[in-house]
Amino acid sequence: MKHLIKLALIAIMTLVLTSCVKLKVDYPEINLYNLYPSETKIDIKEPLDCTIQIRDVQVPDYQNGNKIMINKNGKIKELYYNRWVADFDEVLSQYLYARFTRSGVFEGGVVSTSTIQKADYIIEARVIDCEAINIKKPGPDEFYVRLSMSFRVLKLLIGDEGFDEILVKQYESKITREEDDIDLIPKAYNEAMNEITEQVLKDMIPMIAEDITTHKIMMNR
Repeated sequence: MKHLIKLALIAIMTLVLTSCVKLKVDYPEINLYNLYPSETKIDIKEPLDCTIQIRDVQVPDYQNGNKIMINKNGKIKELYYNRWVADFDEVLSQYLYARFTRSGVFEGGVVSTSTIQKADYIIEARVIDCEAINIKKPGPDEFYVRLSMSFRVLKLLIGDEGFDEILVKQYESKITREEDDIDLIPKAYNEAMNEITEQVLKDMIPMIAEDITTHKIMMNR
């Protein structure tokens, strides 16, 4: 009898252990993404004699965090296993800092808000709207990223007496993704940021150059 009870206990334990093994789930690994600035195509004859500061990018509340989001036929979904390397606003701020630094446009360099160094001009950027969109419909499906941002370039007045607006403008980019591949979402955002910041540079360079020239003329009078 004891032998039978022992065998029964062994069978039960084996069944429990087997069940535990089956319950174990292998979760997908978390994929991290970043944005990388391209080289500017603008022909820069000589750097501008100024220093600029990049303020932290402002993003909508729904984009606060590091999870990549996707809009599937009007339903917003967070991609838990696909994330930015940092919160989205920080990723964009670091991108802008790298983009304007690598452009070689500003002789005095580019500084962030964490420095005590004074800048001649300040760049403020805000995300108005950004979405990775999947539309399933009769006929060809649509996959794209849409990004809309506003930029404001401010000139610091002498004596820290406020600012003058040099540029205030909204920019937009729509990048088509070839297929419903999650890895293509960050790539599309990267391309959209490259497009938008290239246009920002094209707009702001002549305006700052004119402002610097005007300031020098006024100082020499």
